[in-house]
Amino acid sequence: MITKISVNRFGIFLSKYTQKLGTIALGTTLLFFLSSLCWYAPALADTFGCYQGTGSPAACTSSLPPLIGSECIANSGGTVNDWNTTIADNNSNVTALSFHGGQIEANTSPISEDLQELYGWNRYDFNGHVTTADCKSLWSADTSTCTVGRNFCTLHITSTRFNDNASVNLVGAHPRAVAIHGCGSSGCSSSTICVGGRNVITTQIVDFRNYVNTYKALVSGTLLTFNVPANTGDSGATCASMLAGENANNIVNRTSSNEGLQLEMSSDIRNRLASDDQEDDLLRAVVYGGIADAVGESPLPLVSLGNTETYTANGKTFTKYNLNVENRSEYDSQLFAPAPTLPACGSNTNSARTWVNIYNADNDQRIYGFCALSSPQNLNSIWFAVELGQTPPASVYVSLVDRQINTTYRSNRVKITI
Repeated sequence: MITKISVNRFGIFLSKYTQKLGTIALGTTLLFFLSSLCWYAPALADTFGCYQGTGSPAACTSSLPPLIGSECIANSGGTVNDWNTTIADNNSNVTALSFHGGQIEANTSPISEDLQELYGWNRYDFNGHVTTADCKSLWSADTSTCTVGRNFCTLHITSTRFNDNASVNLVGAHPRAVAIHGCGSSGCSSSTICVGGRNVITTQIVDFRNYVNTYKALVSGTLLTFNVPANTGDSGATCASMLAGENANNIVNRTSSNEGLQLEMSSDIRNRLASDDQEDDLLRAVVYGGIADAVGESPLPLVSLGNTETYTANGKTFTKYNLNVENRSEYDSQLFAPAPTLPACGSNTNSARTWVNIYNADNDQRIYGFCALSSPQNLNSIWFAVELGQTPPASVYVSLVDRQINTTYRSNRVKITI
């Protein structure tokens, strides 16, 4: 995989997903209350809102007891219970959200974690993993109205009702957010990402699709995208209209810019993104790069193996392996401007702002590097060499180190063929 670089709520179970599956009757939905701040104390229903009520988001008018501290409880002191939240405020412009994480919508949590660790973004994750008997019994008693599974049925909160104070404050403090969701077969076609969110001033939906469509030929297998609000997409892609994600109360849209990017992913795409298979590295790099491009950040390098050649130096013969950064045109030329105020590269006191390094993917050892590239276009001529007769590394990856903002962008792994 692309390796990492370094509630107060009370609601009735009703959501866009159970609607699209057609298995929920509104009158028999399950009320639940979730708290991310104090699992051990009963949370206030009027703080988190309910599915039935008035207002925006609706105030809770039900007198049913909260689940926190009773039926469904949070992890505590190393004990794994029914749910937990992870909150990371890295003072980034972008927040990655997976509030249907854990086993609620499978493999959304590791995707948001990838985004946080690869780009240094903020993150909020609500992770459901029903364990206790009392919490399990809630679903068991409601299987006639919800058959999707106990984590989804018990812990899923609709995006427009998700207003945990911790998540609202984190999202609202920054201008950009991306929410990772999972959609079922009745809501989206396989190999599909349904793209939505509130885009009034920004063009995040269009930018994401344009980026993915530009580079998806590098990816093995099928990758389809669909603009849900515009009801247009790739041939063969289908997405339910309820996945548009345009509502201003949707937590992903409650940023300081009042705009957001929502990605509803089919299960096969989520499984591949969350896997450790090298063959899916390019899929991760393309999708994660598309997200970065959509929110105005630099993407991950998309690297391929070029030709090989031999040369002689100091009486020795070497095999030279040429690498190409396929998306080099996506990088701003300022990344490779001379940076005399930053540490020198040997005797070169005017080396580039961004240094490029090539690593052995098996042991993360640096093989070779370039500290004086003058343009992103020079990324089509990076290389490393191995003395003739020596075995090259099985795989390599490339990192771009922006020394000015102390950020590293790591590429996919590239298999080296002999």
